[in-house]
Amino acid sequence: MIDLGYGTGSLAVSFAAAGLTAVGIDPSETMIDYARQRPSADGVTWVVGDSRTLPVIDAEFAVMTGNVAQHIPDGDWQRTLADLHHALRAGGILAFRSRNPAAGAWHTWSTSERSVRETASGPLEEWSEAEEITPGVVRLVAHNAFVGTGELLTYTNSSRTQRTCSSGS
Repeated sequence: MIDLGYGTGSLAVSFAAAGLTAVGIDPSETMIDYARQRPSADGVTWVVGDSRTLPVIDAEFAVMTGNVAQHIPDGDWQRTLADLHHALRAGGILAFRSRNPAAGAWHTWSTSERSVRETASGPLEEWSEAEEITPGVVRLVAHNAFVGTGELLTYTNSSRTQRTCSSGS
C-alpha cells in the first residue's frame, strides 16, 4: 500500500497496524516527524519526497487522500501518475479525491473562529486562511494546535482548483 502525501500518517499506520506493508511518502519533514510518533508507525516505511522517490514495491494499491491531487502542480501531475503506475503491480489500483472546481469550496476554507475537535492525539484546535492567488490556484495556510501539548503545526500549501487529465500511462 502506498500513501502519497499522507499528512499526519493516520491511514498508513492503520494499514500497518492491520499487518499490511505500508509506504508513506510526503514532502513535509514536519508531517513525517509527526507521523513517526503514531502508534504502529514503525510498521510504515516513511519516505521524504514526492512520487519520484517511490520505491518499486509492486504495490496492490496507492492512495492520495484529502486534497493531495490539488497540491501537485500541473507540470508534475502526469509524471506523478506515471510514477504511481510504475510502483503498482499489474492490475493495481490508484484512488484519489478531487474537488469539483465549479463548487468553489475554497471560498469557505478561511475560518474567522477556531474550532476544536477530539482526535486520537487529544483535542485539536484548527483554523485557516485561504485566498485565490491566481486564477485556478488557491493558497491555504492551515494551523493545527494540539491542546494537550501546546504543539502548533502550521503549513502553507498552494493547490489547483482544477485538474486536467489525459489518457496514457
